[in-house]
Amino acid sequence: IDDLALTVEPLTVELSYTAVRAYLRWGKRHHPAALNICDVFAYALATAHNCPMLFVGDDFARTDVAAALF
Repeated sequence: IDDLALTVEPLTVELSYTAVRAYLRWGKRHHPAALNICDVFAYALATAHNCPMLFVGDDFARTDVAAALF
């Protein structure tokens, strides 16, 4: 893991609010994407850093997040 140059991102208040907004828009019982709590935090981090996400399935494909692969 050390060789991967990963960074641990702190959970900020701003990221928390972004995750809550994502859940209200894309979450279960709100949208066909049906993102769960872990999904919305991943979504918040990706959108905060303007990074595409690598995912399988159609949950994130039904949101506005950029896909790393098409």
